[in-house]
Amino acid sequence: MRINVLIVEDDPITAQDISEVLEECGMHVVDRVSSGEAALDVVKINKPDVILMDVNLEGELDGVITASKLNDTDNIPLIYLTANSDVITANRAFNTNPSAFLTKPFDDANIIYAIELAFTNHIKRVFDAEQSSFKQQNCIFLKQGDMFEKVMLADILYIQADGSYSFVITKKAKYSSSNNLNTVWKNLTHPNFVRIHRSYVVNTENVTGFDVDFVYFDEVYIPYSKNNKDELLTRFKRMT
Repeated sequence: MRINVLIVEDDPITAQDISEVLEECGMHVVDRVSSGEAALDVVKINKPDVILMDVNLEGELDGVITASKLNDTDNIPLIYLTANSDVITANRAFNTNPSAFLTKPFDDANIIYAIELAFTNHIKRVFDAEQSSFKQQNCIFLKQGDMFEKVMLADILYIQADGSYSFVITKKAKYSSSNNLNTVWKNLTHPNFVRIHRSYVVNTENVTGFDVDFVYFDEVYIPYSKNNKDELLTRFKRMT
């Protein structure tokens, strides 16, 4: 999943250097602006996944005031950039709950790491919050592009592991989650969801058939392991 980043930096050379580093690492810079006012305008139109915010900016709004205004309207992880800062400004910045605080000059690897960590932690917090909600509502919110879509649990066919990520397959769409299969499964407390393989969790309500090797969803079939066979078969009433 590509991370979209907004750079708010009043030094054009620094902004350009950061932009090149991010693009080389596969991230997308949605914009580079030099003032808090411009940053607020960009976020209204094109919400980034992460914001890099210089503390000292052009215009009437410094980075801290801008961050505070963004916190009032949006839930976007923010990383402060600063050359040096007095104690009062630093305390103001920390009170806006930033994801990280990078001091100039910074190492390229540290910027990438800070952005990836801020994005991952943010997604996890959103995921955890939505899980507590969907336990009552029988739904889950999954990221699709730049937004989270409401997905009913009844529409989910299965969840597939993809390394440290996972895919959620529904009747109409395929969603990518930054959480691994174990994390997703632990949050799916609905009894219809069963782990049938190290790489798959299925919604038994949507299974259309099975044989000695596979579980079927109409024309789609996925394997189940011998270790999970008994648990799976207890969910189905069979007649021979």
